[in-house]
Amino acid sequence: MIDPTAIVMPTESGIFVDLAHPQPSQIRLRDIARHLAKINRYCGATQVPLSVAQHSVLVAEEVERQLGPLAGLQGLMHDAHEAYLGDLTAPAIQLLHRVVGTDVWHVLTETLDAAIYQALDLPEQTEEAQLAIRLADGSAAATEWRDCMADIEPPPGRFPRPFRAVVKPVPWVNAESLFLSTYRRLCFAAGIPERS
Repeated sequence: MIDPTAIVMPTESGIFVDLAHPQPSQIRLRDIARHLAKINRYCGATQVPLSVAQHSVLVAEEVERQLGPLAGLQGLMHDAHEAYLGDLTAPAIQLLHRVVGTDVWHVLTETLDAAIYQALDLPEQTEEAQLAIRLADGSAAATEWRDCMADIEPPPGRFPRPFRAVVKPVPWVNAESLFLSTYRRLCFAAGIPERS
């Protein structure tokens, strides 16, 4: 029975996630992969839809290259909260912070991330992993902007150097499969049991 006062988010699997008090029992990997595969980066401003799931794989691969499969797995999940909250753009987060005066987005994402990590049996990120994920996230964004925006110059100083590899957006079903196969591969390599 759902508490009528709870603020809940329905998932494709039919589970409701309490956004104010998310529980690990409400989290499903398949929901994360499917939702992220259907959420567009940059509020859909790219020439061709580019999913958060594909972005997450790009970040995971770079972090894995630097620090190994466990950190890569954590990089894969760096935006997993967006499966339940959506992909709020950096300018929107800045505006929200300015209007409200506190980092509400950080509080919401931190709470969801804790439930997601517990549900997937992931250990907390080390400071080294946090830094690598943040840097890879920025470089992935720079790469996506370069390859997927319609000749729009990014705001000055917004992005670090892009990756050399070219980002080619894939349909959401492919992005979902890529996310799930990357998850399975990294779990096996890191010795972390897979969750569904």
